[in-house]
Amino acid sequence: MTLPPSKILIIDDDKDFSASLVQMLEVEGYNVVAYNDPFAALRTISADFDGVILLDLRMPRASGEDLLERLLEIDDKLPVIIITGHGDIPMAVRALKQGAYGFFAKPLQIEEFMHDVQRAQTLRSVEIERRKLARQIEMRDDLLNTVQGTSPKMVQLRQSIAKIGSAPVDVLIQGETGSGKEVVARALVQNSTRQGKPFVAVNCGNIHVDRSMEEFFGIEIPTDNDEPIVQKGHFERANGGTLLLDEVESMPINIQIRLLRVLQERSLLRINGTQAIDLDIKILATTKSDLRMLVDKGQFREDLYYRLNGVTLSVPPLRGRGADPVVLFELFLKDYDLGETQPAITTELMSDLLSHDWPGNVRELKNAAKRFAAGLHVFADSAKQGNRSDSLSVRVASFEKGLIESTLERNEGSLKRTMLDLDVPRKTLQDKLNKYGISRKNYAP
Repeated sequence: MTLPPSKILIIDDDKDFSASLVQMLEVEGYNVVAYNDPFAALRTISADFDGVILLDLRMPRASGEDLLERLLEIDDKLPVIIITGHGDIPMAVRALKQGAYGFFAKPLQIEEFMHDVQRAQTLRSVEIERRKLARQIEMRDDLLNTVQGTSPKMVQLRQSIAKIGSAPVDVLIQGETGSGKEVVARALVQNSTRQGKPFVAVNCGNIHVDRSMEEFFGIEIPTDNDEPIVQKGHFERANGGTLLLDEVESMPINIQIRLLRVLQERSLLRINGTQAIDLDIKILATTKSDLRMLVDKGQFREDLYYRLNGVTLSVPPLRGRGADPVVLFELFLKDYDLGETQPAITTELMSDLLSHDWPGNVRELKNAAKRFAAGLHVFADSAKQGNRSDSLSVRVASFEKGLIESTLERNEGSLKRTMLDLDVPRKTLQDKLNKYGISRKNYAP
């Protein structure tokens, strides 16, 4: 049983008293559920319960003090109001010391009782909202550490991940080789209710055509004793969690047909199997190709394309991400913990990083940082720059713009904190914002 929000839950074995209490509270607009069985009530309560609990201290099947202890083990901030007879006042006082919100003796002082219930409900609602905000901040911080970059495109990508992570939709992630599509896929899982549940990543380009059906859907191998040997496929191993189809454009056509049926019905039948298996699964697919173009060429099924294309995230190439090459380069160097032996990042190196085209994207940049940490030339081919011919002033402006954007994001759009971090006057910072078309509203939480 899932409890709706803003509820009052009564645990009392006195059915007549509970019924009158329910009636009185419902007249005041509360959503009330009464339990005469304390153990049934306990099964419905979680740390996210958004309401107030009214608990009788004396019940034949359980001690109210023991129940209070178990409730506070679920969440030590649950507002539990004790209801008891006059003879149990000392017990109620002990309950207060144990962590109860308050107590009332029968017969109730209605006005005072209703006031305490309302106050407890308000405090509980505030606590629940505070926790939601804390989770959002934690998710945002996790995203900043996972999907790294300070350019507006990366800020927008993180916002999209946070928004759709828990949505019950399949997601298509497109981007060039090395741009970080799998990183985005894992970030989607981390920012969803499927975190900690099965995550199976399959490179569709490495699937052997002859064994593709059993690899994806599983197989039941007949035996002499009528008990088949079951080999689960990728879908079944990911059941309850997430299946990542990497390079989905490489998936054989025969698998595409069956995949479409699984996506539509959310169930599968193993090869040689006779019983359908229900699936609770989220599908993430990545592609470096234009699937629409492959559809037009007859190399990818159109119906599957539309099924996967419900929500699409585009991972921008590194060359279109402003100052991110420098920002990420410095972050990657921290992984090597070189201390004082780390080579200096010169202005010339920054210029080279900003002017390079990065055909291998973030993967290539990470390798460049590894070479630099080892004292080797940043670029494997010893080329200082790619095909771009930006002037030094353009490169410096790009770096300055990215630095301002990253500082604004870290400070959640606060001009004052950004001004202090960058050590610039307010007017100078405002002039820079106007110059680069940066709106601090884009970085507000």
